[in-house]
Amino acid sequence: LLYRLIETNPAQSVIKYMIIYGVMFTAMGIGFFRLNNLELSRKYLLIILIFTGIYGLTLVTSAPDQSDDIYRYLWDGKLQHYGISPYTYAPNAPVLQPYHSKKLPGLVNFPHIKTIYPPMAQLLFYVSYAVFAESTSGMKILFFLFLMGSICLFYLILKLKQGDPRLLLFFAWNPLLIMET
Repeated sequence: LLYRLIETNPAQSVIKYMIIYGVMFTAMGIGFFRLNNLELSRKYLLIILIFTGIYGLTLVTSAPDQSDDIYRYLWDGKLQHYGISPYTYAPNAPVLQPYHSKKLPGLVNFPHIKTIYPPMAQLLFYVSYAVFAESTSGMKILFFLFLMGSICLFYLILKLKQGDPRLLLFFAWNPLLIMET
């Protein structure tokens, strides 16, 4: 959210990222070290999910700014939707011209290279395209749901193993994980 509020030119973006990530990691670290003797309760999980959800949902509608790989994911899902393996052709292959749109594959990075993503990732790309078509927000919603599910799964593992509940906070509020989701 901070990133989108501060306008900079491309030369300043690295410094901006460093400052924002520094602030976010500092906040996460303070929370991690200030919380002692916590009980791994459902209330604790709910609080983490609510704050992760609020922050994560603010990013769903934003344009990709750290990586344009999401356009490759959408393109791969689109090809699969039409029964074409993304391992067969590079996005700029002439045979794929009928599937081109205003956005895809024009925004795909390295359009001369076939996909590199593994089959399980391809399944997610296919589901995203089948449900949301060429929507980056739709793909981000799926990623967000996986993040929230991972937090719940991590909670159950920590509960079963009687682990330190602060590890859940460290995982859920990690800026890199949230920003890349």
